[in-house]
Amino acid sequence: MRRTYDLPVNPTERTGQLISLAELMRDVLENNSDSRDKYLVALVGLFDISIRDLHCLLEGNQLPEVAV
Repeated sequence: MRRTYDLPVNPTERTGQLISLAELMRDVLENNSDSRDKYLVALVGLFDISIRDLHCLLEGNQLPEVAV
């Protein structure tokens, strides 16, 4: 069974957010701070969630039902 979610997000705006996130990841990567790796791990996690959200949005806002 699939559930439908109402996501009031414009795909064009979402794509712009992903580009900004990728640019931020590049900036952090070029930095040599002690916490760089921690920031990158967090940013990659955000990127993963965001790209999955965009994929679902483009697929008609349908997400598979998850067993709890």
